[in-house]
Amino acid sequence: PQTHDLSAIERRALDSPQDFSPSAALRPVWQDLALPVAAVVLGPGELAYWAQLGPLHDRCGAVWPMVFPRASLTLLDTPALRAVRKLNLTPDEVVLPWEELKRRRPDLGAEASKLGQEAAGILEALERMHQQVRSVEHGLETLFAKARERIGHELNRVVEKSRSALAQRSQSGAARLEYVASFVRPKDRPQERVLCSGQVLARDPALPARMLELLDPASFQHHLIGWTEEGP
Repeated sequence: PQTHDLSAIERRALDSPQDFSPSAALRPVWQDLALPVAAVVLGPGELAYWAQLGPLHDRCGAVWPMVFPRASLTLLDTPALRAVRKLNLTPDEVVLPWEELKRRRPDLGAEASKLGQEAAGILEALERMHQQVRSVEHGLETLFAKARERIGHELNRVVEKSRSALAQRSQSGAARLEYVASFVRPKDRPQERVLCSGQVLARDPALPARMLELLDPASFQHHLIGWTEEGP
């Protein structure tokens, strides 16, 4: 750290302007002084700090441009699209933070427990029916016992196979959900803040041109676009 004389700094700025660089706040002001523009297209982060630059523009005599939000979108590749359909996610749910998205998953464990309860209820109803049959005709005892045994056995098979299917679906659902989250919100941040555009352009060089055809620049809504190499 040094103490500088203001007049010396002013002389140096005139003689060697390349030695100086404006800060994030001053850069837009110098930009508008050097090349006045009618409007600037800004992303979410830029909008946040440009909102504070009005007085600085006035102080420096720079014309304040019209601020125009840029188009905002999230891409879903083919595996992500397939996962979204399998999970029945809505567009609003797709872009949720990871913890919130996990809470929206169906509770398949509760569904498996409910199946067991339903089977137990059927067996209880059979036991009540058993008591009625016994009071009507003791000779039917053996026949009913065999029928109840077969029904109980088949019910157990149905419940176990259903639980196995639900467990498999739960594992597949978790994997699909994790893929969607990692692609749409990598590191739990907006896609555009983490993924490099080169990753997409390497797979589909024509994508930017197609995006320009699809997107309405006057629409300030966030767009969710399904994308394959065949087209968005």
